[in-house]
Amino acid sequence: MNFKGILFGIAAASVVMTIGTSAVRPADRTSGLEAGDVLPEMKVTAERAYDLVPAENSNRYTLVHFWAAYDAESRAENVVWDRFFASTVSDKIAYRGICLDPDEEVFTQTLTLDGVDALDQYSTPRDKRLDLMRSYGLEQKFHSYLVDDRGVILSVDPTPEELERFYLL
Repeated sequence: MNFKGILFGIAAASVVMTIGTSAVRPADRTSGLEAGDVLPEMKVTAERAYDLVPAENSNRYTLVHFWAAYDAESRAENVVWDRFFASTVSDKIAYRGICLDPDEEVFTQTLTLDGVDALDQYSTPRDKRLDLMRSYGLEQKFHSYLVDDRGVILSVDPTPEELERFYLL
């Protein structure tokens, strides 16, 4: 093999590697909204109305957690968040658990089985579910969004420890 062949091989390999790496997007960038985005408006569920964003200029936050009974990770996180907010004395952060199960009965039974307080839990109507999942970027993975009183997302998928450290002091 001559020197030209070796150089051609190196050049071809470089081009292939460059094309291959530029075509791959990071997984966490393809799913969900990001910090700094404004939370899309959502005010009505099947049975009761609610706001996800606290009153403007209230200096309060809301943690909006999307979950479903069929998604073990998001369901377990819903239980964790319910317990966390039940034991938190601060009123700086409100909690809203938004269930994306297509069946209202599954939603109700899951809350009972998990021992979750239904007061801060909401179910989405079947006909609005897919639109909501698209507008909130939940097609691939469910997320939790911490939003301020203007609807700006401050944190995506925060942990209870992060909330205690940065927002509840």
